[in-house]
Amino acid sequence: MDTDEPTLDVIGHRLTRAGFSVATERTGPDALVAIDREAPDVVVAGSFLAPATRAALEDLGIDVVTFGIVSDVAASEEQIRELASLVGNPDAGQRLVERIERALADARPFDNRQVDVLLWQ
Repeated sequence: MDTDEPTLDVIGHRLTRAGFSVATERTGPDALVAIDREAPDVVVAGSFLAPATRAALEDLGIDVVTFGIVSDVAASEEQIRELASLVGNPDAGQRLVERIERALADARPFDNRQVDVLLWQ
């Protein structure tokens, strides 16, 4: 569930391509109806999940796992490993982490200087 269409499209496409069944919803109430209908094993949400939504999910007997926003690559990689373990495929998580590490190494400046970046989202 997300209100940002591009986010839904990108994440939905990637999960579908990876072989997952994906359902997207735009509002909390619609998401709760879909979750009740689909009966997933677990709902993965951000740390800003509304307490009422979490309580409603738990009332449905659904496990809820939340992940916060991370500020560095190491923490992102740890979340990848945790999610991969959660879905029973830790090897896939490790392969993704290795791809990230290779991409970072390939993107490193030739002279090894630090590049300051400001990311606005």
